[in-house]
Amino acid sequence: ALAEFFKIAEYNNSHHGIIDNKFIHWALQNDISYEDVFWFSLFHELGHIMQQRIKVLIVSDNRESFENQELLYRLENEADIFAKNTLIPEQEYRKFVHEKADFTEEEIIAFSKRIQIHPGMIVGRLEMEKRVSNNSPLNSLRVEISP
Repeated sequence: ALAEFFKIAEYNNSHHGIIDNKFIHWALQNDISYEDVFWFSLFHELGHIMQQRIKVLIVSDNRESFENQELLYRLENEADIFAKNTLIPEQEYRKFVHEKADFTEEEIIAFSKRIQIHPGMIVGRLEMEKRVSNNSPLNSLRVEISP
């Protein structure tokens, strides 16, 4: 099902959302290999909607200006936080990772059952936050997307 969606969405190896008065247009990179990345990207863009970006339009020929960089950074960071905390509740996640250096497959599966989310989502977040390496055996818990 997701593989069919990815065939439709190709846009400069990135994910972008464009919001106008009536529609939300979402283009997703065509080389996403894991479902957790898809879901994070989707909730990231939904986070922008929650920011009411429909009413915010940044028009500038100087994307590098300090004001634009600061605003874009803040908006992107807020959308990232929304996605992370919507998918995996912040307080539960903090308890799970508190003072841990290593994670076992059993711990991740037990945590995923407790918060009712696929264990691959947890591994993806651990990898994103550099708590687990990208080539960890835990990566086998993530669901690959085959185009």
